[in-house]
Amino acid sequence: MSAVAAGVPVQIGQRRRRSPRLPAVVWVVAVGFVALELTVAQRYGFHRDELYFIACAHHLAWGYVDQPPLAPLLVRLSLLWGSSPLAIRVLPALAGAGVVLIAAVFARDMGGRRFAAGMAALATAVMPVLLGASHLAGTTPYDLLAWSLTLLLVTRAITRDNPRLWLAAGGVAGVGLLDKHTIATFLVPALVVALAISRQQVLATRWPWLAGLLALAIGSPTLVWQAMHGWPELTMMSVLHAHHSAAADTIKFLPAQLLYAGPVLAPVWLSGLVRLLRAPELMAYRFLGWVYLIILVALQVIAPGRPYYMSALYVPLFAAGACWLEARARRPLRLPRRWWPTLAVVAGCAGTVIALPVMPVSFWHTVTPNSINYDSGEQIGWPQMTGQIAAAYHAIPAAERARTDIFTSNYGEAGAIDFYRTRYGLPAAASGHNAFWTWGAPHTTPSAVLIVGLGAGQWSTWCDSLHVVGHLSNSQRVQNDELGAPLTLCTGVKYTWHELWPKLQQYS
Repeated sequence: MSAVAAGVPVQIGQRRRRSPRLPAVVWVVAVGFVALELTVAQRYGFHRDELYFIACAHHLAWGYVDQPPLAPLLVRLSLLWGSSPLAIRVLPALAGAGVVLIAAVFARDMGGRRFAAGMAALATAVMPVLLGASHLAGTTPYDLLAWSLTLLLVTRAITRDNPRLWLAAGGVAGVGLLDKHTIATFLVPALVVALAISRQQVLATRWPWLAGLLALAIGSPTLVWQAMHGWPELTMMSVLHAHHSAAADTIKFLPAQLLYAGPVLAPVWLSGLVRLLRAPELMAYRFLGWVYLIILVALQVIAPGRPYYMSALYVPLFAAGACWLEARARRPLRLPRRWWPTLAVVAGCAGTVIALPVMPVSFWHTVTPNSINYDSGEQIGWPQMTGQIAAAYHAIPAAERARTDIFTSNYGEAGAIDFYRTRYGLPAAASGHNAFWTWGAPHTTPSAVLIVGLGAGQWSTWCDSLHVVGHLSNSQRVQNDELGAPLTLCTGVKYTWHELWPKLQQYS
């Protein structure tokens, strides 16, 4: 029995033997996770954010106004083996499986045996937030993987007295910084504070600081890009903070933690948090509990509208909770230990229905996606809606159509037009939304503009006439963001794109 399982505290500076190999059940869970994700990958269609990432992938840079470069680069690589939803969703599914394996490794390191490792992997795999994030090509699955692996490497550097693992953690954090800046703005500061509270002697060594410098060096290209472009991501963060810091967001933040981690298995991670903070045999892991509490408070104050930023922190909590369940095998429990995997499977089935596109599209005819999962609605109808835009565009007389551009209200519409435009014979879309604005205005002098998704607004003063020529629908009667969006034809444009472009920038 390991030192932790025997109740012997693991102290800093005490070398430990290698953790046992992961049991077969863990690999079954990880492979099953990938299989589930890829089985449903082709259902519905691209998400609006994925269409945007595909557009970014064709404009590779060291940064964007709303993200670092890694996710668009990985989408660009995925497009090499196909331009289907399945092609770009393979890597996110593998990233999610990596998080599942890390949970099992945490459980092993904490002294858990077969049950604990398997339970930690299963509890992590059925988290609704991980199921949903690993379905879509974006920044979140890689962010979860980077946070989880950084925490694991820091923990091993401390518990195994292997300071060079700090450099590995710094390398992973640096790559994470190339995916999303949350690892620098939340995780790293929380780690420093947590170690200052519980393990000051660790910060007295040079290794954590060298790890930080390494992470900064790896992430420096995107930071340089941000500096050269006036730190647009800070502007974006300010806008998002204004939009997602309402009283309702603050009220919903804590309940959202139960939803994202899975309410059925809340006793597992809650017991894990208590064990990390109180159990003498987990003293070396106590800083993980502090990291969770620090980030919980910080996000509640700074970004309550982004509760999913907490998601990776449930990985070590599930591991600690699974070890607790295993250790209590011979003690009376109100719920027998063997029932917990069954509960996890039941929770996973419910989470799958919520997080993944397993229901027929007809299910959403009468149920609003926003009431269950916003992302489900945003994967439906993009080819049809692009076809409607094309019909309105081709209805314009040929002589006028030759000098007509298309301008969209958001990056989803613009991304869909750019992705499907060859099929429908459309010009490239223009948009003022996020990175689309930075790619510049069309190199034309339009006489007309087909405006997608915007009301008259400022355009009424920029055109001789405006008239609505149609409204978007997805042919499935699904209540998503685009349903009913107007198609408005602006004729007699009074200004050039060069004059209009500075007024069209939009962050959200």
